[in-house]
Amino acid sequence: MPDCLAPARTKQIRPDASTLRSYHSHKLHIVTDSRFVLGLVRGGLLAMERDGWPDTPLSCHWAPASSRPMFKYLLYLLRRRNASIDFSWIKGHSGVEENEIADILAKKGVETDLYTLDVSTLFTPRGWVDETPVLNHQSLSHLTYLVVRDQVTNPLLGPKFDVFREEWSAWMGEVFLQDVDLTRAFRMIWKINVPKGLKELLWKESSGSLPLGAHWHGKSPLGNECRCGRETTLTHIWEGCVCYNMWPLKEVMLDSLPVLGVGGHRVLDVAAWPPPFWFPLLCLKQLEKPLNLSKKERRALKNSRATREKIVGTYLWSVWRWRIKEIMDESFSFVPSYFVESLRKELGVG
Repeated sequence: MPDCLAPARTKQIRPDASTLRSYHSHKLHIVTDSRFVLGLVRGGLLAMERDGWPDTPLSCHWAPASSRPMFKYLLYLLRRRNASIDFSWIKGHSGVEENEIADILAKKGVETDLYTLDVSTLFTPRGWVDETPVLNHQSLSHLTYLVVRDQVTNPLLGPKFDVFREEWSAWMGEVFLQDVDLTRAFRMIWKINVPKGLKELLWKESSGSLPLGAHWHGKSPLGNECRCGRETTLTHIWEGCVCYNMWPLKEVMLDSLPVLGVGGHRVLDVAAWPPPFWFPLLCLKQLEKPLNLSKKERRALKNSRATREKIVGTYLWSVWRWRIKEIMDESFSFVPSYFVESLRKELGVG
């Protein structure tokens, strides 16, 4: 990993894991020409943890599958920090002195045994990294063994979903006065008619494995600060703030929804959903079932449900992509009113 690491206001230092160990209380800025490394710190490590540390992706040509201990150790080092650390990308072999030196050191490490490291010897203290078994990325024989031994529980009942489960259930009870079972409703996330990327995004958000941007705040929650100074969360992105007037885009979304003509039920009025207003997407059918409607009205709801899911989902996914692009690309600026026509095209309306 040809990276250039530097603690703030100090000279360049040796680019290896000992840097993160030695300077865990110093502000650091890591510059790398490896997009794979950026992918790791921008969510890759958390995705590996969420999936039970599967074998290294094939896209990583230099790291064998046995390097899982190294990734666990890296996540531990990042989490134990008492100061912030920034990551940024530069083009390789572009004349940047520190990057060229890092390339030379990396080649020396490959060509000699003096720098050989057995990654299996890396020790990650207990409690810093989640190693709970998961269902995906495992063979059928091993899954059978885990189920028989009663070692696998429903992920939605596990600790990763504790915060979301409590928040979602309380929100449903307060807004719609309904006691909805999340473990049943959340399974529908893979069947609702929204963009595939949004389904994965909501899963990551719900399981607490969604970093935003390239800035790690040590032991505090991950995510860049918004321009208004608040933490950049999904709810903040979709609801807007003093710096982002989301109403022009939200109005396009609301105008695109089919007119149902079935009364003033709050369940059916997307504009009346308080933040986080994506919560009902997981269980529209369950929320609409108790409503006192005629057969004709219920038929209208059933026939329009997929369309309503698509419109709300497309709005959320489009806004997310534009905001995250602004976070990652300094040359891109997101002004909601400028993207009205773009959203119309996404929704397929004139």
